[in-house]
Amino acid sequence: MSAPQDTFRFSLRLKEGNELIGYAELNGILWPHRTGWVTIAIADESKWGKGYGKEAMQCLIHYAFRELNL
Repeated sequence: MSAPQDTFRFSLRLKEGNELIGYAELNGILWPHRTGWVTIAIADESKWGKGYGKEAMQCLIHYAFRELNL
């Protein structure tokens, strides 16, 4: 029996043009405690302050709580 996965990584891409702008990650998941760490990185400074990180965080939190039961 394999151990459960403790890291989930997602690419952040713009809807228009599919440009890769960063990543979001849930990692260090401790399944018995239903906890983990969140990382979001947007590489291009020109993309900062446009709500991409907020949208990524909302999606990541939704996934963590509703899909992974953290």
